[in-house]
Amino acid sequence: MSKSSFHVTGYPKVKVRCQFDNFPGVSWITMEFDPHSRGNQVNGVIETGYGTFPLNDQVIKGYRDWE
Repeated sequence: MSKSSFHVTGYPKVKVRCQFDNFPGVSWITMEFDPHSRGNQVNGVIETGYGTFPLNDQVIKGYRDWE
């Protein structure tokens, strides 16, 4: 019998149900984190009655700089 190592790494992923004052119906925010990504470590989407909007590192940093 050979010795081998088996390693599984999981990355956090969340899906949150929300109701915004400005969007009709139920909205969903899905986000996941990948520390090994060379581009966006945070990726996700906001799904609303008006459509789907991307959410990533650039959007979050841009919003933070805008405040």
